[in-house]
Amino acid sequence: MEKIWFSSCLYFLHCLNSNNIDIYDLLKKKKSLVDFTCTGQDILYPWILRSFILLNYFIENDYLNELLPSKDNYDIVHILQGLKKEKDNKYLSTSILSKTVKFHGILKDDVGKKISKSDENSTYYKKYLEDINMDTLRLSFTFLQKNVEDIVWSKNNIYKSEKFIKKFWNVGQFIKQNCNYESYIRMSKVILANTNNINIENIDDDSIDGDCIDDNIKVLEFLKTKTQHISCISIFEAYYYTIHLILQYMKLYNLNKSIILINDFIMNYFSKFFLNYYSSGKSQISNFLIYYIFKGLIKFLYPFIPHICEILYIQIFFKEKEKKQILNASSPPMLLYENYKFFPNQKFSLEPKIQSVVSDHFLTFMEIYNFLRKFKKENKETICNNNTLYLYIKQKKGAELPLLYFKNEEHMLKRAFHMNIIFNACEKNKLGYSFLNEKEHIQRLNTRKVIYDCDRFVVLAQV
Repeated sequence: MEKIWFSSCLYFLHCLNSNNIDIYDLLKKKKSLVDFTCTGQDILYPWILRSFILLNYFIENDYLNELLPSKDNYDIVHILQGLKKEKDNKYLSTSILSKTVKFHGILKDDVGKKISKSDENSTYYKKYLEDINMDTLRLSFTFLQKNVEDIVWSKNNIYKSEKFIKKFWNVGQFIKQNCNYESYIRMSKVILANTNNINIENIDDDSIDGDCIDDNIKVLEFLKTKTQHISCISIFEAYYYTIHLILQYMKLYNLNKSIILINDFIMNYFSKFFLNYYSSGKSQISNFLIYYIFKGLIKFLYPFIPHICEILYIQIFFKEKEKKQILNASSPPMLLYENYKFFPNQKFSLEPKIQSVVSDHFLTFMEIYNFLRKFKKENKETICNNNTLYLYIKQKKGAELPLLYFKNEEHMLKRAFHMNIIFNACEKNKLGYSFLNEKEHIQRLNTRKVIYDCDRFVVLAQV
């Protein structure tokens, strides 16, 4: 055990040295040896504290040069630069070992005993490692995070992780087969490179840094002012606010909620709805959003499932860049691990204006889309281009309804379902919905009939 915690202490010094960090300057600026420590309470004293105490002893007594001597192939060992300066021990009275300490639960086997390298159950993981990859196992721990509660490991813990990774992989394969990378690059230049599309007066000061405007703001402004489709605006808002909330949870070290949020977005909105909707009638804007959002998802998930993310990045982005930049030696394509930047030019500074990451209008449109898919399947023998469905969206009194965003989807829905779709709004009042009188009048004339009525909308069809 002594060798283990002693080597842990030395590894910390090795990491600092490898990254050209002067430990004395580090302590003066940060006032702590480590920003964050996550550990089990059972090893805090025998392992963590003893390592810190020993490390502090080395620094205080200038033993670093003996632990990390200069090598022939190095002009200087960076961690020892501080030794050449006038000795200053002020940090000893002001610095702390770790700025933040968080405890996690203990991992136990199926009989409730701690899994330990020094015990006979140290091979407990072996049967799982033989059947699954490390990404799946790593992600399983993230789904299982329960603050300080102990965790009893079982095969069931892996199922959710496997399902998530399989879905994420399938999304990547869908993009490879159905989306156009060149179109994505062209639209990126139109949306992201041209700030003339942005109304600066509508942007918060926090979103502007000199001449650099948050890329997400550019995309959102473009969608709201140029294209104005409820599907594109809503999926991007859902993505934006999902990442925004995830970053807040990660600052609180709550990885479990972060992964659950990203899982919900991918499963229920990005994959289940938006990719299917894109397949119904492909558009350049939807194509751009799919690439843009998926690239963001890859970057977020890279620390959790690095192998899968790197492969998808190579297949979808790296190889395409390689094709286009063969003659451009000054800007060669780079792998994700070589050029990992966590959301550059994206600040996610906008606070959600809704109670959840998904707006009520988005839920309404998804329900309408699912209804139309079911209606087409059940009436495929009788549907023709002359059929018309009138959809009345129920609007609460005083609430805003972006009817134009819905009406701009009519052409797309006609291509997808081979019938005319006409959107209208009906405001709720004390007597019910205002269109009801009109509906009753129409029904008396036997020209239309109600074929569907739910909390969000009513559908009328020609008789």
